[in-house]
Amino acid sequence: DVKNLIQKTILLYYFTIILFFILLISLIFLLKRNITIIKYLGIIFLISGLLTFLDAFAFFAIINSDFASSFDVFHSIFFEQGSFLFDPSSENIVVLYPESLFFDITYSIAISTLIFSFLMFLVGILFLVIIKYKTGKFNKKIFKQSKKKNI
Repeated sequence: DVKNLIQKTILLYYFTIILFFILLISLIFLLKRNITIIKYLGIIFLISGLLTFLDAFAFFAIINSDFASSFDVFHSIFFEQGSFLFDPSSENIVVLYPESLFFDITYSIAISTLIFSFLMFLVGILFLVIIKYKTGKFNKKIFKQSKKKNI
């Protein structure tokens, strides 16, 4: 069951990467303007980074508040009923893989997702700042503000 879940997750991961590059190449051919592409990529990274950060933060809060319940809910969603409940007195899997191991793994996944999504958000901001700089809107605003201070 776990092997099938991991294989499906990896398949979904590769599918989304391929879809991203197909859409990016389509965007390049449709728009044919680098500034517009960078602008849209900036918006995409900004929004997706923010939404992923909020989602990962909620996940982080849930696992930190009550990991045992969230662990049970996760297993009840992805596995057949009763196939994930183990008796510690008769099965070694509970001794070999204690709940603290799964908490540590889940915690590291949540933290790395928070960091990665925050970096995506920053890349989105960087792209939008580059667009403002390239189009001159960024310089005009700064120039107008410095002119007002000198007067």
